[in-house]
Amino acid sequence: MKGSKGKMQGTRRKLRRKGDFSPNDFLKEFDVGEKVQIDIEPSSHKNMPGSRFQGKIVEIVGKEGTTCITKLKEGNKTKKIKVKPVHLKKIQSKN
Repeated sequence: MKGSKGKMQGTRRKLRRKGDFSPNDFLKEFDVGEKVQIDIEPSSHKNMPGSRFQGKIVEIVGKEGTTCITKLKEGNKTKKIKVKPVHLKKIQSKN
C-alpha cells in the first residue's frame, strides 16, 4: 500500500506537545519588521506552516487580517510564508 503524502506526513515526532496552550496564544500581536521563530502549534491547523520550517527564524513583512506574512531566506531564494500568530514566538535579543 502506498504511503500518505499529505501535509502532516512525517510529523509524528516533530509536532509533539506535552503541555497545554492558553487562549492568549491565539491573540498574540507582532509588529512589521520584528524577527520571530516559527514554533508550530499542532492543535491549530489553520495557516500552519510546513513542518520543514519548524524552528526557523523569520521576519514579519506584512499582515493580512490576523495572519502574518513572513519572509525567510533559504539558500539563494527568499520565501514568503503566511502564518497565524499561534505558530510564532518572540525571540530574545542577545544585546
